[in-house]
Amino acid sequence: MADTDTLAKERELRNLYFASFGFITDAALDDKRLTQEDAKFITDGVAQHLSRYDGALTEDGFERWVLDIIKPAVAFYGLKRECGPYVRAAIRRKLGYSDQFDDYRAVAEELESEVWIWALLHLEELAIPGTASLRTRLYKRAQWMVRAYLKKQYIRFNMISQFASDGRTICVEHLSAKELASMRADAMETE
Repeated sequence: MADTDTLAKERELRNLYFASFGFITDAALDDKRLTQEDAKFITDGVAQHLSRYDGALTEDGFERWVLDIIKPAVAFYGLKRECGPYVRAAIRRKLGYSDQFDDYRAVAEELESEVWIWALLHLEELAIPGTASLRTRLYKRAQWMVRAYLKKQYIRFNMISQFASDGRTICVEHLSAKELASMRADAMETE
């Protein structure tokens, strides 16, 4: 009986989702910075979280819930659209155009992803007006992440250079003690 109730609720939620699809898309596109592609990601995200809806199975209640859950997504995608060029510029300027350590494009994309993950995790803090604009705060965060990346790469490069100058065997990859500890912890979790 419980399985039948669960299936009926899932079916009703899917029906509510499809009935409200235009509402969800319009709510996502209410922020003029967002594109149709952004709206699609948001509507897909709502579909993935239907099981979290625990309100009344009415269109009105469902749409209120949708507005509550898409607000952060709309804010995030708007922030990404508005500040994305500044984040990429900060990464390019600080990283330079050298592929001394890695593939430049892949590193730049990874660093940009890290900035956006940080922004998503700190969305509420970023919403509080500060003395610096959002663009400036994200620009500085991107610079900080590039600086941390470069520092790590230079330390690793110097360690390998030291090994070579001491006549020690150089392995394909030398990891720091912190990286080895992290790998050990990950291995323990998977066992």
